[in-house]
Amino acid sequence: MSSSAAWIRFDHTTATARTRHVPRERLAGPWRLAAVVLVAAGALLSSPVRGETRIESVNAFINHYRKVARARDLPATVACFLNDISLFPPDGPTVFGKAAVTALYEEFFKSSDSVDNKFAEERTFADDTVAVRQGISTYRERLLADGRIHTFRTRFVMVLVRERGAWQLATYAWQELKPDK
Repeated sequence: MSSSAAWIRFDHTTATARTRHVPRERLAGPWRLAAVVLVAAGALLSSPVRGETRIESVNAFINHYRKVARARDLPATVACFLNDISLFPPDGPTVFGKAAVTALYEEFFKSSDSVDNKFAEERTFADDTVAVRQGISTYRERLLADGRIHTFRTRFVMVLVRERGAWQLATYAWQELKPDK
């Protein structure tokens, strides 16, 4: 695991990208979701070609990921992750690496059961190697310890990378939204 994250700055006047490494500590805190969105969206919006087949392949991958995660199929869910995946949960520490994320999902799958998941306002941007999906999700989970149903809404960003011809989840960040009145 490296001690820094790649930070990409696009120069639209010359159509070039400059990469520098920023210590992970500087990406922590309340600005981390904004940083992920801005970097990924800037990279994709600077791409002159966004083919519909790319969007369709991203949608198919995300639908598969959601299906296996909802079914609580840990091996199939973990297969969707890059080895150096990073999760940015709203109330916990940032989780880096496939082993740590697998442990988090394993605990989550053991402690709750999916009741209902809905997604709204989703937008997808993609080029040949990187894709971003953002939107709002509403999850209803049954806590197995006492049977209570917990409902929460989040604004999320998923960054996907195509490796060896297949999409994989590289970064998943979300923040919990306040309940509607």
